[in-house]
Amino acid sequence: MSNRLNYYLLQARPTCVGRHGGYAARVRVDARFAAPIPDVLPAEFAAPHLSAGITVFAPLWRRGLKKNYRVGVLGFGGLGHLAVQYARAMECSVTVFSTTADKENEARSFGADQFVHTTPSGSLASAGGSCDFILTTVSADRPWAEYLNVLKPNGAVCIVGASPGEVRVSAFGLIEGQKSIGGSAVGSNSEIKTMLRFSAEHGIKPVIELYPMMDVNQALTRVRSNRVRYRAVLANQT
Repeated sequence: MSNRLNYYLLQARPTCVGRHGGYAARVRVDARFAAPIPDVLPAEFAAPHLSAGITVFAPLWRRGLKKNYRVGVLGFGGLGHLAVQYARAMECSVTVFSTTADKENEARSFGADQFVHTTPSGSLASAGGSCDFILTTVSADRPWAEYLNVLKPNGAVCIVGASPGEVRVSAFGLIEGQKSIGGSAVGSNSEIKTMLRFSAEHGIKPVIELYPMMDVNQALTRVRSNRVRYRAVLANQT
């Protein structure tokens, strides 16, 4: 492989992965992979949008959700609290499914219409046939067959939280009602630009904890102990 081709491949990387400068004040990237940040969206809020934001926005946007569609958001954390805001801004009716009962008031404050505490036995059965689309943001195994029953006919479950186990459902559970299960990673550059504009237009911001760069170890300790609500952001000192 020629040196020129090696240089081209290096320059064409969409991120700075494999390069120095993770704590730099400025980073040079290929313009094809850069997206303008709207002036009304401060950098400390835009940063989590480029990870958590696009992760939940892209599958909602691709689904072509219509007004009054019933969207279920499984999990209310770093991804879920943004998913609720996006679905609400798309004029959908939003139901949050969570194992933590005391998150109900906060979920409703972000736009959730319904809240289902999933720990009690039979809670999912009571929500049967209530959602057109379910976005699952948790990284734990869930009773997937029960969530299929939460879907309306032609509904879909989309997984963005990487559960450690296998997703097991019966074939008949998919055939009956023509339901589906799929997944989504992040989004394209075009979708990122759309997401940033949409966030600015609708005032959608993540909940963050802002740390000066000198306190990076404190921030990492809180992340490791799962105490951050909901994203830790490092700020360069001026």
